[in-house]
Amino acid sequence: YHGDGAKKQWPFSANLLRRITRRTYEMGDEALLSRSILDLGKVSEGQALLAGLHGLLDAQQNKPFVPSQEAIAVISKLAQSDDPAIATAARQLQRRFIGRFD
Repeated sequence: YHGDGAKKQWPFSANLLRRITRRTYEMGDEALLSRSILDLGKVSEGQALLAGLHGLLDAQQNKPFVPSQEAIAVISKLAQSDDPAIATAARQLQRRFIGRFD
């Protein structure tokens, strides 16, 4: 890891996406967060997707709030990924959202 939490083995684009998703969450706008998660669900490159999920996990520790049901559905779909790292990160987000999106 670099000092800002970026993984050295991730390409620049993945680390950039991690920072973008983290910052989007930190802005505190639930609609913007939901759009960001919906867009993240369209990312097909595994390292970039994982980095984006990690950005959400990093930021979510400080101020929990919840995206839309549609965004939650994207996280749930990612939790079923064949990639164990992506599935694990998505499941961590799911657990953090439990009880907050009913």
